[in-house]
Amino acid sequence: MNDATTAVKEEKEADHHPYFRPKDAATLILIDRSGEKPKVLVGKRHDKVVFMPGKYVFPGGRVDKADNRIPVAAPISAELEANLLKGSPKIASSRARALAVAAIREACEETGLCLGRKVEKPVKLDGAWKPFADAGLLPDPSSLFLIARSPRPGASAASTLASSPLMHQVSRTASRA
Repeated sequence: MNDATTAVKEEKEADHHPYFRPKDAATLILIDRSGEKPKVLVGKRHDKVVFMPGKYVFPGGRVDKADNRIPVAAPISAELEANLLKGSPKIASSRARALAVAAIREACEETGLCLGRKVEKPVKLDGAWKPFADAGLLPDPSSLFLIARSPRPGASAASTLASSPLMHQVSRTASRA
């Protein structure tokens, strides 16, 4: 290894991985079918992160504690809930909802695209959910469907969800750098 490689390696996140309790995560595949050819939204991860540096990925991330308590415009579909409950490790219905909502939150945080539905009565949402409130939206997981649920070594299941954009108001908010 040369000096340049060593310097780059030292600048990355910690290379050691002590055992941590696994965390659920969710990914959302967004497909724009408004043109002749469908477009899939991906982002490129920073080169200095340990997990998948420089790779193109779909928006997504870990479930937050609040994800299950955020009000939604409509519940997740019975089909999505049943499919998430079938996977391993076993989860509760509330966790299935949290996975779907987390995928929507992460997509908004990472891309500025907030999948939601207009609501007549504004709801006060703050933190990561503030862009939804600012646009007069509530997150809407009702048309999400499961692509895969994949356990990763040393981690819990990652769920990959997709959305039918026809069912959602997609609001573009200021993207975070």
